Amino acid sequence: MFNDKSCLFTAYNNDTAENMFDNLSSGIVAGYFGTFQWRFEYYLGYIASHRDKVEELANSPFTPQPSYGYDWNNKQRTKRFRAKAVLKILKKLPYGKELIAEAVEFGNNSMELQYLALMSSDIQAPEFLDILKPMNAELGDYYKDLVSPPTGK
Repeated sequence: MFNDKSCLFTAYNNDTAENMFDNLSSGIVAGYFGTFQWRFEYYLGYIASHRDKVEELANSPFTPQPSYGYDWNNKQRTKRFRAKAVLKILKKLPYGKELIAEAVEFGNNSMELQYLALMSSDIQAPEFLDILKPMNAELGDYYKDLVSPPTGK
């Protein structure tokens, strides 16, 4: 995914990139293709310029603040979760069972599982079924051949 030679992996260091990173780190990564592509380009571009901030966010502790309400708390939790996922990708590591279990724990209509699936690189390919099946068992069955080693001759 993070191929430094890709034209989509342009290092952005401006307010727009920072806003896209903040929005896509806690919001829905979706939309019309053109809008999504533009937003996603800035998201990746911010990561390219600020890997240290992604690592800092991924490793920062989070203590829920009941007086701030559910939305604020969920946004902070989501940002840290997604930073941990991006950090795994940047370090060329599998997500691991703990991160996938954390995605399932969110229980937010599988958005964090969808995020893991969307962001997956070749390193995470063996975990693809572990990501898809909690979303929808039939979806996992449909894509099983995509990640299963070929059998036969």
